Amino acid sequence: LQMSDDAAQPAVETAAFLSPEQWKGEPINQQTDIFNASAVIHYFLTRAWEARRRKPSVYRPGIHEAWDPVVCMGLRKDPTRRYQSAAQFAEYLNVIEAPKPGS
Repeated sequence: LQMSDDAAQPAVETAAFLSPEQWKGEPINQQTDIFNASAVIHYFLTRAWEARRRKPSVYRPGIHEAWDPVVCMGLRKDPTRRYQSAAQFAEYLNVIEAPKPGS
């Protein structure tokens, strides 16, 4: 992490969001994009970065636990174990409901 000049929050380098196959120089596909999107969602939810991403609710207990399985599946190291299409990923994201105020 490095500090951004215009904010007190750290800026995360783009490389932090690369999938394992990108690091290895392997071919990329939809599952690569799903990993990248999941990494960005994980960061937006937690404001935390580490190589071993845990469930978002572990970092910030106020995060609804419905995010955990969706984001974690998108972050699986093996691309064949991630969502197999952007449409499937979106379907699972659409199921997550925001908690009502006061709950």
